[in-house]
Amino acid sequence: MDEASYSVGGSACATGSTDLGGVLAAELVLGIDIGIAALRVAAVDADGVVRGTASAAYETQSTEPGWAEQRPDDWWQACRTAVLAVGAEVSLAGIVAVRLTGQMHGTVFLDSEREVIRPALLATDERAAAEATEVERTVGLARFVRITGNRPSAAMTAAKLLWLRHNQTIGYKRLHHVLAPKDYVRLMLTGELGTDANDASRTGLFDVGARAWSTEIIDALDLDESTLPRVYEGREVTGHVLVDVAAALKLPPSVSIVAEFGER
Repeated sequence: MDEASYSVGGSACATGSTDLGGVLAAELVLGIDIGIAALRVAAVDADGVVRGTASAAYETQSTEPGWAEQRPDDWWQACRTAVLAVGAEVSLAGIVAVRLTGQMHGTVFLDSEREVIRPALLATDERAAAEATEVERTVGLARFVRITGNRPSAAMTAAKLLWLRHNQTIGYKRLHHVLAPKDYVRLMLTGELGTDANDASRTGLFDVGARAWSTEIIDALDLDESTLPRVYEGREVTGHVLVDVAAALKLPPSVSIVAEFGER
């Protein structure tokens, strides 16, 4: 997380807005990075100086060779712990926006109540290798690369959704929403479903030229586009911290969340 390279404005902005201006002297940006082994939080001032940092670790489960899972609730607990720890170092009253970054290629499966169906599958999880081959065979390699800019892989959400459909039918029938790891934390902060174009481009379901979900690929794989979240560009505001969440984390009410992007 490159804290010094980012700035946002002091006023609240409407969802989808990119008019964030510049950080004023007394204001701070809160960076939240959902990493592979730990979640890190940093409060950064207008000069790019880090005023407070904290991290909280979580475990990766590997019950079979080549499998790698994490519990989304662990990310959220780590987020709360780390934000409060930063708040013990520096007042969070000056926070004007939250920037989210995080591990890429992770897939979170949620039901109609936005409850987690099963542990998230991480980028290093290889169980969907056969499904990646199925994606290539069904869509066609040249067609897939033309649309997504990538080759199919087991890390992609497209392959993981097929794995869930083939191997955990009950869970697949409950599926209503699919998110990346940092987007699950965004959901818990704001109550809003969303992702950014960079994370979307790693799913195998995104048309990088059109900057939209690929109906062509989704239809070919017989998937449901309604399970995929709205896609924002990197500096768009994707929502605001819920009042009760802000109170619990000692943040100002209605702080803006910026889309930002994932990390390899």
